[in-house]
Amino acid sequence: MSVNISKFMRGDVYDWIFKNIDAEFLTSFPNKKDFWIIPVESDLPESKEIISDLLEVFGKTKIEKIRVVDGIGVAVLRQDERVVVCGGYLDGRRKISISNNLSESLKKTEISFLQKILVISKIGMTSSDVIKPSVWKNSPIFEDDIKYYFPSLISLELGEDSEKDSADSLILRFLMSVESGADNVKEFHQNLVEVMLSMPNEKHDWLVYQLLHSVLAGRNTGFYSELYRIVEFFFPLHKVEKLKGSIKYSGELLNLLDVCMNDLGWHVNHQMGSRMALNYANISFAEIMLDKSYDGSSEDEQKKFKEAAMEKITDIRHSLIHQSFKQVDQKEEDLKRATKSLLSFLASSFSKYNANSYVK
Repeated sequence: MSVNISKFMRGDVYDWIFKNIDAEFLTSFPNKKDFWIIPVESDLPESKEIISDLLEVFGKTKIEKIRVVDGIGVAVLRQDERVVVCGGYLDGRRKISISNNLSESLKKTEISFLQKILVISKIGMTSSDVIKPSVWKNSPIFEDDIKYYFPSLISLELGEDSEKDSADSLILRFLMSVESGADNVKEFHQNLVEVMLSMPNEKHDWLVYQLLHSVLAGRNTGFYSELYRIVEFFFPLHKVEKLKGSIKYSGELLNLLDVCMNDLGWHVNHQMGSRMALNYANISFAEIMLDKSYDGSSEDEQKKFKEAAMEKITDIRHSLIHQSFKQVDQKEEDLKRATKSLLSFLASSFSKYNANSYVK
């Protein structure tokens, strides 16, 4: 559906500028009916063609999704088959630093003035400075007058193979491209995308935010700890699933879990929960963590193999979280292996979770 440019200009654009003007100058700002922005002088021979082209592009533009993670707003912009992910700090002053080693599917790009202000206004970013009266003192107002006050906005265009990717996976790719991220985020970027794509699409939004939050961790230890919080999602589910069957509960699994936790005050302890979570993951995570292939055959042997791997995973987590009253030197190779194992655990566990009736 095409965008009504008059409604947009005197709505979103007007409101964004109005919010970023010094209070003492608000009374001199034009009324909505008198407000407009133009790209170039209207008496230029090419002005009509320029405006027509810009409006055509804008009319085909839509924002598919917006997320705000740790003060960074990210929007997925679609223009026909073109997919652009844009992001910046909400405060308008800080600048995101994007890695120079972007994946081949990403490249820095530029978007039009109207597309930029659409993203900036919808995300809720503030201007880089208080907008001065000189902008509107002498009519008309030009794009360049407003561009000067735009906050830093990074735009990354994705290749044609990304057209069908989910919006959250595209937002994840953007955040993984931030320069300050942990080294292991870059190391396991494909594994992270796999986890995102395996996550439930509905009623589990907090898990998506947690994954996006984890990739902004500045250190490998922080990244690991934040990923582990997602693993904890699976701790109580096996027992609640059994209870659901025993009492023939017809509601959703998470609703029953909520009743158990809030009405009964029930919380699974960490040791038991970590073992119960193994009912969801396949054997691959354990092979990664233990650095050897599983060669057993019985169900009991597989259980012990998984438990040995989970014990190592939780030991690393405890060493990072709990005070041990001594210096803890976590070996990077162990942390890297454990991180890869966690990502394997999550991808396989969410796949099984989705395959069953838990999210229906």
